[in-house]
Amino acid sequence: MDAAYRKNQTNLLYSGIAIIAFGVWSALKLFFYMGTNRAAVLMNLGFMAGDIESPEIVMNIAAGIIIGFSVLFHLFLGWSAIRDAIGKMRFRLYIPITAIYALGIISSYVNELITHRVDVAYGTLFISFIIDMTSVAALVLILVSSKKLKKIRWEKAEA
Repeated sequence: MDAAYRKNQTNLLYSGIAIIAFGVWSALKLFFYMGTNRAAVLMNLGFMAGDIESPEIVMNIAAGIIIGFSVLFHLFLGWSAIRDAIGKMRFRLYIPITAIYALGIISSYVNELITHRVDVAYGTLFISFIIDMTSVAALVLILVSSKKLKKIRWEKAEA
């Protein structure tokens, strides 16, 4: 039982670290996307030429808010998994959020495949897909390891 406990604890710990790293990746990806596709981003935000005097400022503020939220969200998930791995997590709210987030990533790629709405180069999309699916694998590993750790801790408490 101790080997299984340590294995799941290590899996949960390293998956939490991976989610934090993927948060940095998603922030960088968004930062570079907004830097290279300014016209498309402004159009997606609903700005037409001449709507406001400086749409760049609005876009930069929106980008800052989105990037900040993304980093904080990944920090929350990763840090919660790490705290759960070392046994200091009391409220396990991060588990359903992790499941919803993994399903959201998968459904966004399924939606892109169905609608064939791709506005980036296929090489970039492929790299992004590989990294995002690795992120999903880390999220699933968090779900599985936390469930197994909870079961082992419960069995130890009863013994």
